Amino acid sequence: MTQEERKQIMYAAGRENALALQGEAPGLTGTELYAKDAIIPDFQAAKTNANMLTRQAGFVCKSTAGRVVRLIQPYDSDTYPQEPEDLPAQWGFAWSQNPAHALPFISLATSPYMMGDVCTENGTVYRSTHDDNIWAPSSYPDWWEVATDDWEPPVVEPEEPDPVPDPEPEPEQPEGAKANPITASRGMTYQYGLYYYDPEDSKTYLCQRQGGSGTVTLNYLPHELVLQYFVEV
Repeated sequence: MTQEERKQIMYAAGRENALALQGEAPGLTGTELYAKDAIIPDFQAAKTNANMLTRQAGFVCKSTAGRVVRLIQPYDSDTYPQEPEDLPAQWGFAWSQNPAHALPFISLATSPYMMGDVCTENGTVYRSTHDDNIWAPSSYPDWWEVATDDWEPPVVEPEEPDPVPDPEPEPEQPEGAKANPITASRGMTYQYGLYYYDPEDSKTYLCQRQGGSGTVTLNYLPHELVLQYFVEV
């Protein structure tokens, strides 16, 4: 395999991963997106390849400053070629909670920092201690703390599947019903209209006789009196 062929394979794999990321992006947090920034396209390259009018809302790319952004509303990027930082109505900014991916603070009312999100200011990494934070650490220090190096990604416990309900028990059939026949024996009293299980041939019979009603005592099993007192079912 030539070096050029290897390059083509690597390029195809990278493109496939980048396309797959766009499908996953709606369900990813800012922290998860920044962890995949190597396969997130740059804004300028994405804008050159296709006008943002043709992109779907939710399209993810990186500004020149390295900030991960999601397209909120498709727009004509030929008429408005500015970076996402200058078009906050069109772009939603994602922030990471990993200090390794902290970027210089920027105040955007449309994309505030949430609790746990990080930024840098004057070379120091800060972590937001409040939601909806649009204040710089230097101007509102009570809403920030210095981020430590011992950060670990939060452990997301898998959701417990909904318990499978026990099946509804079958309603109990009365004794003598077709589904619950009475076990027959010699010399027993049979009742017309009820069903009986014959233990000798393992079949079920209906006690039935033309004009018969009430009960009858028989010294025989049902299979011995078929068409006389019983009908096989």
